[in-house]
Amino acid sequence: MSLLQPRSSLTRVIGCTALVTLLLGSNASSASASDDPIGREDHPDWVLHSRIVDSKSSRPVGGAQIEIEFNNIDDPSNNRPFRDRFRKKPTRDATDERGRFDFTIKNYYEDPLLSIDISVEHPDFIPYQISITNPFIDVNEFLGLIADEFQEIRLVPYGEIRGRVVDSAGSPVSDLEIKAAGASRENAVVVDIESLYQTKTERDGSFRLEVPALGPLTIVIDSKPYAPIVRSIAKNQRGELGDFVINPGLTIEGRMIDTAGKPIPNRSVSIRPAEDRSADPVDPNAFMMIQNIMNHRTVLTNDRGEFVFSHMPTGEFEIERDSSDDDERDRSDAMLYFPVQIHLKSDRLNYSCVVNPAHSAIVSGRFVDSEGSPVHDDIHIYGIYRHCDFSSKIKSDRSGLFMAKVPHGADCVFINFSGDSSRGIKHRKNKSSPYHYSSTIDLPTIEGDLRDLEAISYRSSRLRMKVRGVESVDLDKVKIFGDRIKSANVENPFGFGFQIEGDRFVLISAEYPEISSICVVPDCDVRLTAEAEGYEPASKTVNLKEGEFREIEFLLKKKTKR
Repeated sequence: MSLLQPRSSLTRVIGCTALVTLLLGSNASSASASDDPIGREDHPDWVLHSRIVDSKSSRPVGGAQIEIEFNNIDDPSNNRPFRDRFRKKPTRDATDERGRFDFTIKNYYEDPLLSIDISVEHPDFIPYQISITNPFIDVNEFLGLIADEFQEIRLVPYGEIRGRVVDSAGSPVSDLEIKAAGASRENAVVVDIESLYQTKTERDGSFRLEVPALGPLTIVIDSKPYAPIVRSIAKNQRGELGDFVINPGLTIEGRMIDTAGKPIPNRSVSIRPAEDRSADPVDPNAFMMIQNIMNHRTVLTNDRGEFVFSHMPTGEFEIERDSSDDDERDRSDAMLYFPVQIHLKSDRLNYSCVVNPAHSAIVSGRFVDSEGSPVHDDIHIYGIYRHCDFSSKIKSDRSGLFMAKVPHGADCVFINFSGDSSRGIKHRKNKSSPYHYSSTIDLPTIEGDLRDLEAISYRSSRLRMKVRGVESVDLDKVKIFGDRIKSANVENPFGFGFQIEGDRFVLISAEYPEISSICVVPDCDVRLTAEAEGYEPASKTVNLKEGEFREIEFLLKKKTKR
């Protein structure tokens, strides 16, 4: 509980992960009627107390400039006139020699849509900025929560790095941009890659750059005609970093073709890092940096379907067709392109690759209801091909027919049919196969066309159960079990989400001895058993038709003492 609070006690309802710390309390005086634009005169002002320290030495920081802005967020559902919306202009203050500051905030009215923007500046420290938004609770509770959670702001001091950039012949490279990314807040891990510290090399290739004195650091050099360099610097390493050697890098020459081997002209091809193997564990941001650089590398194929990526660094990359410029014709053709993986090494300068679509198999069938009428709904198909996930959403037509192209040789392929709580799905892979009660078809490795799939949407049958003692008393600590169906056709006769104990499904396990409703597979014998502490178990077998609703009651006898 904070040392200073508003009049009512506060309940902590959310946790904040921000690194700023504030201590708030209410002023004994209330806002006057003239200060209250909507006539709430009994709201207390808030007095904000805080302390700013050096995160390296924990010493107080005097003379730091603080700016705090409180805003009510624009909300389309908010019908109040704009003049009634709370807009507090930024308030500036400076810390004293003990690093402390305080000022009063007029609390005009309670509005759950509040944001707080905080910035701190001092010439010897990295600028500090943070925004906290609360869309859930009353202003007083929110300010009180901040008072509980935060007590001080810790500023990261500046440090310095020095180095030199040379080419592969050892000659200095001047006027080359050097960027560094580091945490602006103590213990922060992920940095904002758009807010980089930067400078340029001098005539002798040297550079000096002010950066955060604490935490891991990432050096980025990305300037053509050189390959980009991303180097991780340990969190305690500052000062002289030595030479950075840049070179023209590696070249990838490729072609894009269709299923017939014909070139595809004027199409975008993109490249990206394959995975987080290039990231130094000292700096988890290194992979993000190289990924950000590569995300901007997209080229067009020429009339012969050829493309070139130059000035590439070493590492593992994926080259793929960029689908962002697909037109309607391309989508209807449904050629399935998957990333081409390529490993670039320093002992080889030139690489080649071919971007081509996978040969496809046809998966088709019909989606109907239990009366045979077509179902026009979404169908999701997904799986793995060439170690890559693929996924597509199709729709059955007005006749209930559906068709999808799946890459030949794909593994772990699943087809999922849409449904809701009132309807179930059963399916079979061909007309001679038995039905399986599941909304998902599990297909084997795709080695050819599958054209006779059938999915049927049926009305779920429902069952409500209650347990009593023979003396007509309600029982507590009741469990109702359903026996697992041994048939291969029905894996779970009760749908999904039920706990399994051995060969039985736990349908209810609660203090209250009644379950309002459960879904049961229709036209299937289901054996149910009710148990309660101190009573003999009782069993019943039920068989429900499609869409049927039934209530059953178990009467349990007390166990006889032996």
